[in-house]
Amino acid sequence: MHINKLKPYIITLIYGFVMITIVIGLMIISQNILKTSNPITYITSSTIIDDVIPVINDNDVKFIRPYSDNDVKIIKNFYDYNSDENNQENSLILFENTYLQNSGIDYGKENQFDINTIMQGTVVDVYRDNLLGNIIEIQHSNEIIASYQCLGNIKVKKDDYVTQGQIIATSGTCNITKDLGNHIHLEISKNGEIINPETLFDN
Repeated sequence: MHINKLKPYIITLIYGFVMITIVIGLMIISQNILKTSNPITYITSSTIIDDVIPVINDNDVKFIRPYSDNDVKIIKNFYDYNSDENNQENSLILFENTYLQNSGIDYGKENQFDINTIMQGTVVDVYRDNLLGNIIEIQHSNEIIASYQCLGNIKVKKDDYVTQGQIIATSGTCNITKDLGNHIHLEISKNGEIINPETLFDN
């Protein structure tokens, strides 16, 4: 039988092809090993992503009072354990022959007035309570929740987004403080702790 010998350059081409195939195969195997043993961790920073909207920092924002009427005054103060005896006495609520410590501040005047938001936020609840009247609760930041109580007409609903200064209700009355007449009772919770609302306002 006659066998034709392969020409030298054909052998060289075949050898080169085999070597390239081996090298590519080794590269694919090594990449798969690296991916398995060293998963990629993604790190973002403000220098890479400049369009990130920052979370509201309570130290950077200015809260406004829940009314714009200049005739509205404080008619019942927040009960402060560190205050003097006279101020504490003036911050007590008498209800059914029992004295209660005021956990917010009551603002009022003779005639009905508009109630606005102290800061932007989301309405988390709107409901009526037998003692506290109509109530709106707003999540103003990660730390601050405000409860607007003793309200008249309600102008928002649950899950509404509100802007700072937006009118959400009118002042009203409630059973627990009937003697105060027309007013709003404002309670502020910061990180789950009730605080004096006046500490948030500049004036």
